[in-house]
Amino acid sequence: MVRKAKVALLTNFLPIYRVPLLEHLSTHLSDLRIFLSVKMEKNRNWPVYWGGLDVQVSRSLTITRNRRSSHGYTDTNYLHIPYDTLLSLWRYRPEVVIAGEMGARTMMARVYKVIRPGTKLIIWATLSEHTEAGTSFVRRLVRRWLLRGANAIYVNGASGARYVRSMGYRGFLTSVPYAADNQMFANSSPRVRSETLRLLYTGQIVERKGLSPFLASLTQWCHAHPRRSISLSVVGSGDMLDQIKKVELPLNLQVEFKGNVQFGDLPRHYHDADMYVYPTLADEWGLVVNEALSAGLPVLGSRYSQAVEELVQEGVTGWLFTPTDPVDTYAAIDRALSAVPSLDVMSYHAVAAVKELTQQQVAARMGQTVREVCNA
Repeated sequence: MVRKAKVALLTNFLPIYRVPLLEHLSTHLSDLRIFLSVKMEKNRNWPVYWGGLDVQVSRSLTITRNRRSSHGYTDTNYLHIPYDTLLSLWRYRPEVVIAGEMGARTMMARVYKVIRPGTKLIIWATLSEHTEAGTSFVRRLVRRWLLRGANAIYVNGASGARYVRSMGYRGFLTSVPYAADNQMFANSSPRVRSETLRLLYTGQIVERKGLSPFLASLTQWCHAHPRRSISLSVVGSGDMLDQIKKVELPLNLQVEFKGNVQFGDLPRHYHDADMYVYPTLADEWGLVVNEALSAGLPVLGSRYSQAVEELVQEGVTGWLFTPTDPVDTYAAIDRALSAVPSLDVMSYHAVAAVKELTQQQVAARMGQTVREVCNA
């Protein structure tokens, strides 16, 4: 019998959708303690929920930063510096440290590994080539140093793997894509369609999510096709909401703003739609894509989402476009909105695309990597 390891997971905060994954992971370990930098970040309208997990909130200094991306958007993010991490790790004495991202937490985990050389370090690199575009030279140097000390790396998908390899890492890589609760979002009732094609967007309404330029292209298409009736439901909130509400729409396009909804109410919105749109300008994954596919929705999605790259097949489970290219965006909208006769078949393929991608499967893969680095 393979001995189970004692593991510390360092991450910024714990979103509700990740709790089941970590609960499954804990069954593969002797002990799992999660060290959070903050209970919840300021720009997330999510409840604080940790399930049955062992969670400890660190003492942290938080710095708010506005970053201008090479893709043309400005994004607000938070740098958390949990200054008691070394002491917490020393007291807990884990055999393995899983450090989320490649910032202050991972630097402290790397230092802890120097202090206690027998400790194994796994970096959970939740990133993609698009999210890291324009990374500074200094940050790249720091990341190279962090990667040299890692026994293994978790990446979300192929784009994350390419980025990590481009930083010179040649060690053990494990793909651990985001996984949704497929049963929660499954739609057991036949979808009732009408003359109005119902589109859905869920998530933050911020510049990075690309909703504003997408709506401009959708408006252009509706002007060119006045006999078609289109509705777009927008679930969520953010600092771009007021600007988007001011967009002048043609008579055949309706946009309904639903505001924030409870996590448990999300499936109903997916089940009421015909198609999901995800026009992000940069996302290291995009769990909403999993959710939409689980609910049987073909996805009209941005190539700058790693989930779209990994899960959406053109003309089979959805349509892909480059969100910074208005011509390509318009062409994808035209292909999608002309595919109404195929939606039922595409719905079947959408569900099949994520059927085997489960939280249990991903947790088992993570646990197997822990065992392998401990036995190396």
